[in-house]
Amino acid sequence: MKIAKKRFGAGPLVAVVLLTITAAAHASPPAQPSSGPGSDTYPHASYKKSSYGSGDLKYWIYEPQSPAPTSAPVLLYLHGWAADKPDIYENMLVHFARKGITVVYPKFGGLFNFGSYEANAKSAYVAALDRLQNGTHVSPDLSRTAFAAHSLGAHIALRMANSAATETYPAPLGLVLHEAAGFDTAANASLSLDDLSSIGAHTHLVLITQESWESDPNNVGTVTRAWNNTTQIPSQQKNLIAVQSDSYGNPDLVSDHLGVQSGNCGWFCTRPLDAIDWWGYWRPTEALVNHMFYGTDAGYVLGDGPSVRDMGQWSDGTQVTPKLTASDFNGI
Repeated sequence: MKIAKKRFGAGPLVAVVLLTITAAAHASPPAQPSSGPGSDTYPHASYKKSSYGSGDLKYWIYEPQSPAPTSAPVLLYLHGWAADKPDIYENMLVHFARKGITVVYPKFGGLFNFGSYEANAKSAYVAALDRLQNGTHVSPDLSRTAFAAHSLGAHIALRMANSAATETYPAPLGLVLHEAAGFDTAANASLSLDDLSSIGAHTHLVLITQESWESDPNNVGTVTRAWNNTTQIPSQQKNLIAVQSDSYGNPDLVSDHLGVQSGNCGWFCTRPLDAIDWWGYWRPTEALVNHMFYGTDAGYVLGDGPSVRDMGQWSDGTQVTPKLTASDFNGI
């Protein structure tokens, strides 16, 4: 009799669990935000892509079009190791161009000439800024520039910001570093982050990482040095944002070292364009750019409020696992 009661009592519960699991399996991920930073609301209907230079000094420019503005802020994007073409980042680069930002993407090097990366990136960036001022492009607003980077590119971005006072390019108002890494590689010998004291105290610094960054020495070494060696930057101008995976619905949302990439990554590799991109990377990056350039959207990227953490909802209304922020990590 006791066994019968247990079986009878478990039936409805099992049914509820099965229904919940079934509903979750059919839940689809969030779409691109419909408003705010990272959204699919674009002031420019198209963009212009062009490339110049050759070899390791080649660079690409993405400019807003339809309408073409008289001038536009400039975002320098420095890619991760071996990503010497912009294809795998292009969805994001086009997004920023259609938001009204000119993006410069240097090739800067081959697989192993680490000692040339920084000099090549600087040369290409200066050449791009000069070309943008020749009257045939959207004029660059040199009072509004920022650097963003992925993986090993973070080392170059930090070093370029650190030396900007003695260079011919303007110091960036901010740095957004996606999956900053490379400390535990041979490249670190040429791209050390031991001294970042010359980055201006006015600069904003945001590091966006995957959920497992603390278990990867490449990430840890770079992230902690970027954070701890920039003590001149006030804490309210910095943040660490960790994007988490979520397997509630279908397909899964996967946060990993290549989360900022989307499209064809070669060798039968394809990266999805999904909420990890829109909510995890594009939204806080665009928010920081907007904050630096126009004084808006700080609530989406600085501090630890709900708008910083928000990753949207699955189609059944379930909240996607929120981002973590610097306040969740002790002793970064």
